[in-house]
Amino acid sequence: MASSSRSRTASSAFFSAAGRSLSPYTSPVAKVSPFEDPPLFSSTNVSRERWRNEQCLEENDSEVERLRICDVFVGFYGRREPSLKRFVKWLRAEMAMHGVLCFVSNWTRCLDARAHAMARTAMEEATLGLVILTRLSFSNPWSIEELKILLGRKNLIPVFFGLSQSDCFHGGFSEEEGGEWREALEGLSRLDLKLEVNMNNMRDCILETISLIGAKLGRRDVVERVRRWKESIAKDELPFKRNPGFMGREKELAEMKLILFGEGEGDNSRRESDKKKNKGKAKEAGIGKGIAYVSGESGIGKSELLLEFSYRNLQSYKLVLWVRGEARYLRANYLNLLPILGVDVSIDNELCLERKGIRSFEETEHEAIQKVRKELMRGIPYLLVIENLQSEKDQWDGRNIMELLPCLGGDTHIIISSRLPKLINVRPLRLSYLPNADAITLVKGRLSDLKDVEHDAIEVIEERLDRLPFGLAIAGALLSEESLDPPKLLEAINRMPYIEMQSSEDDSVIRRNSFLSQLLDVCFSVFDQRKKHGRMAMIMMQIGSWFAPAPIPIPMISFAAHEAYKERYSSSSWIKCCQMFTYGPQPQKANPLMIEAANMLVRFHLARYCTSEGSISFHEITRIYARKRGERFASTMVRAVSIFGCLPMDSNHIWAASYLLFKLRDSSISVNLAVPELLSFINKFVIPLANSSFKSLSQCAPVLVLLRISTEALESLENVGLAETVSKEVSSFCFTGTNGNPTLHAHPQLYLDVVNLRATLLELRAKFFLQCGQYDIGEQLCRTSLNIKEVIYGWEHPETLSTREIMETLLKLQSNL
Repeated sequence: MASSSRSRTASSAFFSAAGRSLSPYTSPVAKVSPFEDPPLFSSTNVSRERWRNEQCLEENDSEVERLRICDVFVGFYGRREPSLKRFVKWLRAEMAMHGVLCFVSNWTRCLDARAHAMARTAMEEATLGLVILTRLSFSNPWSIEELKILLGRKNLIPVFFGLSQSDCFHGGFSEEEGGEWREALEGLSRLDLKLEVNMNNMRDCILETISLIGAKLGRRDVVERVRRWKESIAKDELPFKRNPGFMGREKELAEMKLILFGEGEGDNSRRESDKKKNKGKAKEAGIGKGIAYVSGESGIGKSELLLEFSYRNLQSYKLVLWVRGEARYLRANYLNLLPILGVDVSIDNELCLERKGIRSFEETEHEAIQKVRKELMRGIPYLLVIENLQSEKDQWDGRNIMELLPCLGGDTHIIISSRLPKLINVRPLRLSYLPNADAITLVKGRLSDLKDVEHDAIEVIEERLDRLPFGLAIAGALLSEESLDPPKLLEAINRMPYIEMQSSEDDSVIRRNSFLSQLLDVCFSVFDQRKKHGRMAMIMMQIGSWFAPAPIPIPMISFAAHEAYKERYSSSSWIKCCQMFTYGPQPQKANPLMIEAANMLVRFHLARYCTSEGSISFHEITRIYARKRGERFASTMVRAVSIFGCLPMDSNHIWAASYLLFKLRDSSISVNLAVPELLSFINKFVIPLANSSFKSLSQCAPVLVLLRISTEALESLENVGLAETVSKEVSSFCFTGTNGNPTLHAHPQLYLDVVNLRATLLELRAKFFLQCGQYDIGEQLCRTSLNIKEVIYGWEHPETLSTREIMETLLKLQSNL
């Protein structure tokens, strides 16, 4: 066991050097390469002048020892092939993450005998030998030697990159290169194990290679981790299924690929000449920087473009990280990547003597952000998609969006979509309206053999909608679902009275395009004529507009829709039909009527199903329009979240309910809850949110505001209980009965629950300030909590003693400082 431990320690030291791509002559105690960005491969970029000054490999025992504990030798031959370089770097980073030690050798960069000696030693000592074969490999004599050695050791894993095995035997390589190549090819033909890589299966091949290496090395934990990873990404990597009706945008897709990868389709020689000719223009356009910014107004098709690009290039990335960019939820959504990336979310914040204090909220949250950035820059390619970015700066602390992102130009690529005209230092890719032919096709849908009058009506509709894809899709759905003639649809839209919406930055598209607003009014009219499921679809859409812009569990929104429908239509048959779905535990099967209502919203392109099972999401324009028509449904949404909400899956919806319930950030809508429901909401959601934030010290600013306002609400209730009067300030948080008057004084136990919960919130806030060194504020909060508990429980109760310990800790730390 001792020798095994020593071997593992030495191996780790070697991989640390190899993983940083140090030059082959570097010893374990030597300094790291002085380059700011170390060379990619283990035997690269070493000048002949420095080679002459180095000792011979045979004289450097530590260097040889490091080579002998190598797990895998990786050899390849390639010059200027970005995809090959990306593949090798990704493979090496994956092996590093799984604890597999490797030595990577690129024969085009082996400059002298020493480099060849190191590569040969690693080849002969490594447990496994992995050779990446390209077409250029068959013109390199060193690759022949590499194959012969590894075939002789019977530990070869061949990977055919950009070609198949049959290309080697039927492509004339053996005839051109002579007997040695024929011998190597015959050895390859006798192997049962062969991996073929191309741009359409790169991710799958990487994972299969790592799993294979783990199995051959006898490391079952590596195989198991790869298996679990495959299962996790197969579920809901992307938020929506691929749109089979996606059309056009080929030019934009090609431009995005050029911006991110620095290369497009076509032959290498043409790309090289174009790069030299347009070097200045490429730099200005941000080509190869790894970040693409898609700009355009709501409904233009930004999210669809990002989704289609992600599906087309899925195999080029280990994982697509989809983050919704609404200002209220951006920081939380970004930090939620930590568990997805497998990073420890806990952060130590002990007293640091060197810094003479402990970290503030801003510093600890910055550390959590740095954890995400570091993981995205480890050499494994991810695709980070930020959808519908609302602002360049964070809503709570003004942090710029660029501070959240990994360094540009790395292996991780970033795509941002927004209505903002520009983003700092990033040239936007502006989406224009669909071409006339694509717009008409989108409206026509399944219609054929149109008359001239019908064709003219369709042209008028697409013109008045400004060829906005969102509106065109709805118009096409009305034509196909309702079997309307295009002239009749145009007439119905024109007859619909236009009601101007209140001025708001968010609803500028609807305000500017009155025809689109009238089209949505026609949709509502059609739904109302469909009776039960149509009316249910209307209510679901209006309630859904108050949820957060994230996948909404259908049972949750169905419960809210049933409650609203019951209040509005009061049908006993409807209640009987839905009650088995909406009461009791969360159902496994949805009520058929609810499913039909959801399907109707999806067919009319007002919503779409998410890849997460049993969830639905509404389009941004749908949410803006429905919210203006359904302000009374905000309280229904809050009650649904309080019953069906679950952390951490529904964290965004819980925050949305908190914004409404506690009027965070100047919410103009007031939501009322009964006192027991308010207490239940705080116990079920506010305290767990705070505990989660306390553990990772992230999202501190919004959590502290939420705790403060919750405490103030409970204090108002407590004052009402003492004075036996009704306060207007309280009625904004709670009500009992139909008149909205709280009756806390009539329920002594309820009063004690309010006081006790307030003491708990005060103690929780004190812990926050204790953790981040603001002892004076923490002492005041803790002292108030202690006074309350001494009155309720007495001096010797465990609750009182626990709070007193926190108080003593605060006083001790305050005296030390």
